[in-house]
Amino acid sequence: MAEEIEQPLQDSMENEINNAFQSFKNRYPSLEKNYSGEILNSFKDFIAYFYTSVSDYDEGTHHVVEELKESNPDFNFQTNVLMESAMQIADRFYCNEKDSLQYEAEELAEQEADDEDEAMELKWDLIDYAKDNIKDNINITKCFEDLIKVQMQKDGMNKAFHENGKLKSEGNWKDDKQDGLHKGWFENGQIEYECNWQDGVPHGISKNWNDSGELLFEVEYENGKELFKPNILPLSYHEIKIYEKGGDVKIQDSDKTYNLTAIELSIYDAIIGAQSGLGMMGMTEELIKFSNIGIDWFQATNSDAHKILF
Repeated sequence: MAEEIEQPLQDSMENEINNAFQSFKNRYPSLEKNYSGEILNSFKDFIAYFYTSVSDYDEGTHHVVEELKESNPDFNFQTNVLMESAMQIADRFYCNEKDSLQYEAEELAEQEADDEDEAMELKWDLIDYAKDNIKDNINITKCFEDLIKVQMQKDGMNKAFHENGKLKSEGNWKDDKQDGLHKGWFENGQIEYECNWQDGVPHGISKNWNDSGELLFEVEYENGKELFKPNILPLSYHEIKIYEKGGDVKIQDSDKTYNLTAIELSIYDAIIGAQSGLGMMGMTEELIKFSNIGIDWFQATNSDAHKILF
């Protein structure tokens, strides 16, 4: 496969991995002060490995660990709090971006393939090649050996601060595990997230806002298992792109636009994507249900937008 076809998709994946790694460092700002560049590189490789290994959110990163254990029975694949956090971030970033990566791979494939069937096969090959090219440079056993010894949190309340001195995050830890309510804030002081934890896993209500104070989504967890809240977001946030800001969308058969909030824009984009899929793939029960849930949500929460846009 020609490098000029593979490279753009690999660049996109590596850029997203960099974003995930930056998110991880933002969550633990004292890492760079307390540990060497080699440890940080091991964390980045660790995130990259899991980012390129996750394919199904229902199985997630823990499924990857189980596969590693099966293929390496002589190695003890333990994980600590920081590693669990890095895995969750890798999982979240890939699941949020996988649709965009698939669209990009599809566009690249269509430029090279002679027919639709060849393009579809090439699309998945491009994704696999890009993932494998990244993973081939990672020694995951070394990552586990390096990172299992890294401990950051102490029992009690832990806080982190932005460079401007404002509070960035705070939360209680017990036995090296998150326990109780954890909160995070943007540099402007606006709350970014709050999540309840119990024995190191999410348990209870978790919320995320954008830096303007608009609620993006609310999720309920039970012992680490997600129970999404349809009254806030009708479609699982792992299935759609969550926009941080609202924007204008074009009204069909008109030169006019309609302004949507961030959450409305996220749902609208998911509906249009599902309807585009219907056009390309034919009527499927899953896409019809996906589209109808979003449209019904608009009718219930913004009847004007529902009438104008749908």
